[in-house]
Order: sequence, then C-alpha cells, then structure tokens
Amino acid sequence: MEQRKFVSDLLFVQFSNILIKAIWILVIDRAVQNLLPAEDYGRYFSVFSFTILFIILLDLGFNNLNARSVATNSAFYRDNFSSIMLLKLILALLFLLVLSGIGVMVGFSSQHLNLLLPLGIFQIFISFNQYLRSNLAGSGRYRWDGLIAVTDRALVVVILGSWMLVESWQHLLTIRNVVLVQVLGVLVAFAFGLILNRKFLGIPRITFHPDRLKDLVKKALPFAVLAALMALYTRVDAVMIDLMLDSVETDRYAMAYRLLDAGSMVAVLFSGMLLPQFSRLLNDRSGLSDTVKLSIRLLILPAVLFAVIVALHPNELLGIMYPNKLDIIDGETFRILMFSFVSTCAIYVFGTLLTAAADLRFLNLLAAACVVLNILLNGWLIPRMGIAGAAWATLLTQLAFALGCVLRSQFKHKVLQETGWIGYSVMKVLAVGAIYFVTKQYFENVLVHMAVGVVLALLIVVQDGLEHIGMLKGLNRRKT
Repeated sequence: MEQRKFVSDLLFVQFSNILIKAIWILVIDRAVQNLLPAEDYGRYFSVFSFTILFIILLDLGFNNLNARSVATNSAFYRDNFSSIMLLKLILALLFLLVLSGIGVMVGFSSQHLNLLLPLGIFQIFISFNQYLRSNLAGSGRYRWDGLIAVTDRALVVVILGSWMLVESWQHLLTIRNVVLVQVLGVLVAFAFGLILNRKFLGIPRITFHPDRLKDLVKKALPFAVLAALMALYTRVDAVMIDLMLDSVETDRYAMAYRLLDAGSMVAVLFSGMLLPQFSRLLNDRSGLSDTVKLSIRLLILPAVLFAVIVALHPNELLGIMYPNKLDIIDGETFRILMFSFVSTCAIYVFGTLLTAAADLRFLNLLAAACVVLNILLNGWLIPRMGIAGAAWATLLTQLAFALGCVLRSQFKHKVLQETGWIGYSVMKVLAVGAIYFVTKQYFENVLVHMAVGVVLALLIVVQDGLEHIGMLKGLNRRKT
C-alpha cells in the first residue's frame, strides 16, 4: 500500500503545486516583469540569483540529512529539533553579514543593495520552511509538505493579483514591494509549518547540547557542500551576465529562464518526495528499480515532450508571454534552456537516489567539476554569444551532471534492471515529436498547435499510468 499511497500523494502534491506556481510564474511574476522597466526586473533577478549562491550558509545540509534521518528514525525530530533551529538562526545572521559584505565587494549599486536585505530575509525563511517540510516528508506526510510549499505563493498571488486588478492600487507595484510581499508569504508559511510539525510530530524536546550540534554539523556538511555547489553552477550565470553585460540583458535572460524555473519547481517537489522513499528502499533493489522506472515515466519523459513542444515556437511563445517587451525577446536562448530541463529532471531523480544512499563524495566531486566547467563556459561564451552563451553553458553543465548521476546510479545500484521499456518509451516520444513537427505547417495559431502537442503528450502519460497499475499491485505485495 505504501507505493500506492506514494503515487496518490505525488499526484496531489504535483497538481496543487503546478496550479499555484504556474499562476505565480506564468501569470503574476510574468505580469510584474511586463509592467516594470527592464532594468528593475533584471536587477531583481540578478540579486535574487546572487543570494542563492550563498545558501550553504543557511542550511549546512540539515534539510536533506533531516528528511533522510526522520524517514528511518521517527525520534530524530524530537531529539534534534531545537538544536537545528538554534543553529539555523545563528547561520542566518552569518548569511546576512556575508551577503552584505560580498555584495559591496563585487560593486553592487545602491539599487542592487536596496533589494539585497529583503531578498536575504526571504532566503532565510525559505530555508526554515524547507526544514519544517523535511520533517513532514520524512514522516510520509507528503500532502501537508506540499501544502506548505504552496502557502507562500498562494498568498503572494492573491496580494499582487489584487494590486494589478484594482486600478487605484497599481501604484504599489514596485520591485521592492513585490519582494516585501514575498517575504510576507514565507513568514505565513513558516507559522503554518510550525503548527503542522507540532500537530503531527509532537512537541519537540527543548535541549541544547554542543556535542550534538557538532555531530549534526559533521554529518550534514557533505549535504551542504553539494547544495552550495549545485546552486553555484545553476545561478552564477545571471550574476555573470549582469556584471559582464548589463541589467537589461539579465532581464532578457530571466524572460527565457522563466519556464525552466517553473518546471524546476515541479522537479524539486518530486525529488523532495523521492528522497525519503529512496531512503526506505535502499535494501530493496527491485522496489528501488521500480520507483526509478516510475520516476522516469512521470517526470523525465514528460520533460522531453515539454521541451519539444516549446522548442518549435520559442519566439511566438515569448511574444505571448511578454507582449510589452517584443523588442528584447530571445527565442534561441529560450529553446536551449528548455532542452536543459530534461537533464535537470534526470538530476532530480538519479541525484536524489545517490543522496539517499549517502554517496556524497562522488556527488560533491561531480558538482565541483561542473562548477568549474560552468564558470569557464560562461566566461568564454557570454562575451562572444551574449545570453545565448549562458544558455549553452547551462545545457552542457546540466547534461554532464545528469550523465554522471545516471551512470553512478546504474553502477552502484543497478536501478535499470530491465531496459526494454526504455527503447519503447523513446520510440513513443520520437513518434509524438515527429507528428508534432510535421503538423506545425497546418496550424496558424501557435496556441492551438501547442494544445495538440499537449494532448498527444497526455495520451502517453495516461498510457504509462495504466501500465503502472500492474506494477503497483506487485509492489503492494512486498514490504518496502
């Protein structure tokens, strides 16, 4: 029954998050970018990416360690809650100091620095919320974990949406106010998370032991290094564009990056549920293989179809999304970034498996190599190709990391025990891609053609779902 519950919770979490976060990214945030000057939004995107580069100071790997530990030992929450929360508070203060100091050192303008503190506070409470969610995910309460994940965005959607709809409130739409509303959202989600942790996991013991803190840091540090390295090679591009080109070019890159960001949120939620699931199945190779197979069909293959559907109409789609900025859209950058989404999804499946197996030395070495690769590629390609160069750097780096994770997972855990279905699935994807490409000439309306592609993709997903019923029945007979 555990696998059936996992799939049921997965569908609920993904649906609710896709609904709310799609409204946020594709409607509200997009409208904000359309309404504000390119320099303002480009500056915001650069500073936001800059804060992500230092999230190692906020987490030190506690969230992944905690989800993995709670999944195998329910007492871990009560014994370590107060110690982790205190340590995260100390790290939050250090984070703000480092963020401010380095922001001044790299030459941020006063407009950049004006956004740095509120965005830093936003990242602090995101980190606290991820810890509270990891307690719920680790204990198998995926639905409540998913609800916390959408609470902040739901509130932001309501507030910013009302500002846009009511003409007398539209003067409130400044980039700083947009940031402050997001801070309010994560504060509300934090309060909600505390209530749910107490309700489902009980009142934690209020203890403080320096030796325990030292032990937690030692165990969590490899997770922290991994998170920091991955954040570095996925977000340094926006900062390098802003420093090497200007804020307008950063705004253009943010436009192309938006759908990748939206898809990545879905993949992150998926991996958050996979981590405790993989942790429980490490000793059940057959169950592990079935879960990987399920993840490939529910996440990676749909990502391939999504990239193909979007790639044929990059300029038209960007034109629909940003009607006020038609003169600066870049369809080529958009297309490249969409294909990198496939590798991103593979990382969130196979990388999560290696994280659950505590294969952190390999992951950190691989991530460090990818950081060097990404910075070198960005430094070489951005001056020559502009933001399209940054997109190519992202695509190549993500592909390298994904291949490393897939090969390591197969070598260590033999997760792809049966490979016949892979060729069958690839043939289906190629067939849909071919049909979609050939029919392009018969549709004058881009949205209608994309809708046809989505329908074809859904048919494949539904067929895969029907095929999974037999697999789930088999898994229900085994203890996981």
